[in-house]
Amino acid sequence: MKKIIVSLFCSVVAVSAFALNPVREYSVTPDEYGIEYEEKKITTEDGVSLNAWWFKPQNKSGAKAIIIADDGDGNMADNIELITKFTSLGYHVLAFDYRGYGKSDDFKINPKMICYPQFEKDVKAVMDHVKKNHASMSSNLYGKGIGASLLLAAAANRTDVRKVIADTPFLKLETYKAAVKAKRSEDLIVPIGYNKFFMEPFFALTEKGSHLYGILLISGEKDDVITPDDMKELAKLQKSITQYKMIKGVGAADTYNTDKDAYFGLLQTFLEAK
Repeated sequence: MKKIIVSLFCSVVAVSAFALNPVREYSVTPDEYGIEYEEKKITTEDGVSLNAWWFKPQNKSGAKAIIIADDGDGNMADNIELITKFTSLGYHVLAFDYRGYGKSDDFKINPKMICYPQFEKDVKAVMDHVKKNHASMSSNLYGKGIGASLLLAAAANRTDVRKVIADTPFLKLETYKAAVKAKRSEDLIVPIGYNKFFMEPFFALTEKGSHLYGILLISGEKDDVITPDDMKELAKLQKSITQYKMIKGVGAADTYNTDKDAYFGLLQTFLEAK
């Protein structure tokens, strides 16, 4: 999904912890590919303006939407290819940048912070925007890394979401921090004063989430920070509606890149299942 496809070797040894890396400039915009879109400004409950892109489906007849939440490395321009995959299936797509990223309002980012509680407000604002302005559409979610974690937690607490696709989410902030320390000898920071039921999928799905039509968890076989065992543990929380797919031979960075057609075929099958 990222602009740079790293080698298999690098995907195994590189830090699979998604260190926050905000990029302000878009390497490319959809219009450069001839893709039609609308740029929107979405205001959060604490007054922050987020930049977002709204895409219409290629067949112009879709009554369904997908919100895409990034992993905190780069900005939403990294997801243009994936966005076009969804629009080809008849989905409207809303992509957005967290505060401090792209053309969203300024926000000081410490790259060692795993995830900011303020990002949960960003996700909520984006989901509220779709609910308010496109109420007739069924809403689905796709997230990678921290985006996957935030969307899983958000979906568990809302009734306006149909399905969630979560690629390599963390379960809990503290256990994620411990795994990065053990496997990479790096010290990350866990925020304080956050609501675990809105930021940590393990707690959110333990309490809620049975109303969802489906959850698809994805991770790489060789990821030793967020492991297949972690995903299997998470899948048990809402077992009747959750599927887990392990992408063989890769780490977190290459779950999509290793075989794009197979990856998106998996997503398509999940989304189209009744």
